[in-house]
This record gives sequence, C-alpha cells and structure tokens, in this order.
Amino acid sequence: MVKSGILTVIVTFLFPNVFAQQNTLDSLKMKLSGLTPGAEQAKVLYLIAKETAESDPDSALYYLDHSKLMIDSLGIDSLQGALYVIYSTAHSYKADYDVSIPMAFKALEYGEQFANDIDIYDAYTNLGIDFLYQEDYARSKEYFDKAREVAVRIASDYRLAHVLNNLGLIAGYQDSLDLELQYYNQALKLFEKIDDKEGIGNALLNIGTCYTYQEQYDKADQLYDQALVIFEKINYKSAYGHTLESMAENYNLSGNHEKALAVLGEALQIFIENDNKQDQVYCYELLQDIHQQQGNYRAAYLYQTKYQEAYELIYNEEKAELSERLHLKYETAKKEAEITKLELLHQRQEQEISEARLQVWMMVGSLVFVCIIAGVSIVLIKKKQKADQLAQRSQMEALQKRYIELLNGPTKLDLSINLETFNKRLVTPLTEREYETLQYSLQGMTNQQIADKIFVSLSTIKFHLGNVYHKLGVSNKKEAIEYVVKSS
Repeated sequence: MVKSGILTVIVTFLFPNVFAQQNTLDSLKMKLSGLTPGAEQAKVLYLIAKETAESDPDSALYYLDHSKLMIDSLGIDSLQGALYVIYSTAHSYKADYDVSIPMAFKALEYGEQFANDIDIYDAYTNLGIDFLYQEDYARSKEYFDKAREVAVRIASDYRLAHVLNNLGLIAGYQDSLDLELQYYNQALKLFEKIDDKEGIGNALLNIGTCYTYQEQYDKADQLYDQALVIFEKINYKSAYGHTLESMAENYNLSGNHEKALAVLGEALQIFIENDNKQDQVYCYELLQDIHQQQGNYRAAYLYQTKYQEAYELIYNEEKAELSERLHLKYETAKKEAEITKLELLHQRQEQEISEARLQVWMMVGSLVFVCIIAGVSIVLIKKKQKADQLAQRSQMEALQKRYIELLNGPTKLDLSINLETFNKRLVTPLTEREYETLQYSLQGMTNQQIADKIFVSLSTIKFHLGNVYHKLGVSNKKEAIEYVVKSS
C-alpha cells in the first residue's frame, strides 16, 4: 500500500515539545538577566538557543552567536561541539541543509577531539535527519546506525530509543514495513522502560501508521487512541493534532467517513488555535476528499476553496518574508557602498596630504620626480574608485532586480490544459493533482522539491506518483517517461 499524505510519522530530534519548553525558557531568561558576561552567561545563552531551536530557529541563532563570542573569547573549546550541534539543528529547521550539514560535521569534529560521546551522537543524529529530508536514505541510515552505536556504547536507552524511531522511518521510506515495525516496537519498549511519555506517544503513533498501511484499521485505531491519551496528559497539542489527522485518514480509508470528518474537525480546530497553517492545509485537503467521496460536492468545493486560500496565505507569507530579507540585503549593500565611498574619499585625502608633505620635503632636489609620482598616484586612485563604483553599482542593480521580481512574482499554480487530451488515452484518467505531480516529476524535480512546491507532504507526493504509475501501467519514473514520449 502506498503511503498517503496525512498519515504522520514522527522524526525525532532530542528536544521536548514546544509547550513544555516555555517554563524552562522563562526561567533561563530570568536567570540570564542577572548574569554578567562570562562562562555562566555563555552557558545560559546556549541553553536558551537549545530550547528555541525548533520553535524559533532565528532567535536560537541570535543567542548562539552571542554565546559563541563569549566561548571563543574565554577559550572554552570543549563547549564548541554542543554549540555547533544547535547551530546545525536550527539551520535544519529552517531547511538550510547546505549550512546545517557542515555545522553537524564541525560538531562531530569537536566531539571526537574532546571525546564527548553526547556531541558525537547528536551530530550523527542531525546528519541522519538532514539526509533523510533530502531523500538520501542510504546516507541517512549510515549516520543513524553510527548514532545507534554511540547510544549502545554509552548505555543511553533514551538516545537509543530515538535513533530506533528514526531508523524505522528510513525503513518505511525504503518499503521495508516489517523492519519498520520492528524498529518502532523496539523504540516503544525502551521508551516504556524509561517512562518517557512523549516517546511512548510518538512510537504508538508510528506503529499505528504502519497498521494503517497494512489496512489493519482496527489495530491502528487502538494505537491512535492510546497515543491521544498520552499526548493529552502531557499537553502536547501539536502531536495530539497530528494523531487526530492520522486517525481521520485511518477512518477514511476504512470507509467510516462520518467518524473521519468528526475527528478531522477536532484536529483542524487545534491547528487553527495554534496557528499551524501547514496542517490546516492538510486538513482542508482531506476534508475535500472525504466530502467528494460522499458525493457532497458543495462541501467538497467549500473545502477546496479553503485549501486554496490557506495555501496562498502560506505562500504569500513566505514570499513577504523572502522579500523583506532581500530588501534588508539591498539596504545593507547600499549602506556598505556609501561607507566604501567615504573610505575612498578619506584615503584619497590622506594620500593627498602625504603627497603634499612629500613635495615639501623633496621640493628642492626632486620637484619633477615628485610631480610624476603624484600624478601616477592620482590616476591609480581614480581608476580604483571607478572600478569599485562600477562593481558596487552592478551588485546593487542585481539586488534591485531580484527584489522587484520577487515582489511581482506569480502567486498561483498553473495547471496544464493538456490533461483532458492526455486522459483520453487512459482507461482510468488522472486527477489534476496526479497530472501536476507527474509533470513536475518528469521535469526532473525530486519528490521533496515537488512536495515543497505544492505544499503537501512527501508521503502525499509518493501516493500520487504510485497512482500515476498504476494508471499508466508502468512501475517507475523511467517507464513513465517512455510512456509519455511514445504517447506524444
């Protein structure tokens, strides 16, 4: 069975849920206010960054930079490994994998230098997660396996349970369902052993998802119920909502549409209250699908409209954020150009003063020689000024152009009009979303890139492609390309 969009499988960093973090964060900030610069303040800044890496990675990076300045000035290299782990984590939550991966390797380097197994484990875990998000499952498994070796060596059931959870996810993406269940069950036993409620809830949710894939809907429902009880007890709202999403999908696949709608409505309310726009989009998409299956096309159209509005809101917010960043970069470049200009003028004045003094000292014996040197210096300065100004102008024009393009860019998806013609050749026609996904795939985009582009989950993209291959009568992307070429 192909894994569909709403079903949730938890990837685990070693951080508690964001609701449980607030008390700790408030205490740390209060403590910080009473400290003077030094090792203790650097440590508290690092702990604040660690607590905010998931919920507010930009703020986490701010605190990390200040912590690192103190650590560098005090020469406390033994803390650099832990610092780079959080740098890596914060950039990973921002999807800046080109930055987060080198940071994780830097953390690994310091961890090995100071024989700090915790830093080594965390670095391997971050690498595994980053490569997982980029769909490089082989390298992801390689680093999760190394993290598991460290967890076993230091006899940390907590860390071993988390890495087993992540290895289960890798097995799932590699279609090894039996191995996936094995990993999740091992993780569950360890979480139960150490009485880690959040870990138990996540493992139950993941195991339930596996049973949904196996079409064992009753078993899955029982596990979702157990996970809900745990997440409610520890007040983990986002995980509670995700569990309801998976439960709704489970009901939908088993044909119990009314229960699916009821559960999904509760999940949607949680995501609205907590301003979780991405999960709102997922809920609207599933609500549309359920109502369409029931033949309630009016309701399906309503949720399709809500889905589009929510999607465009997310898109426009991200676009505005990018525009603001680009505007800030443009203004910074402009100010730097002004500063450079003033520096050049100052240098020129200093040079002229120096030349004047030289002329006074050398006037009697070498007046002609000094004039030649002064003339050459002025020419060189002017050429340098002109070259620098041209380079600055070019950079600023490029920034302006990019800024304007982003502000005036498109805000809506453009679905090809050739779908009807294409479907005439098929026994079972493609849906618009399936056809759109096929188009992006044939253009060379990865599944993750397609998911990011149309704002759905990676599992949804795999689900759509599985349906496409089935309807085309092919088994992989290569055969799909051959089919399209021959059909053309």
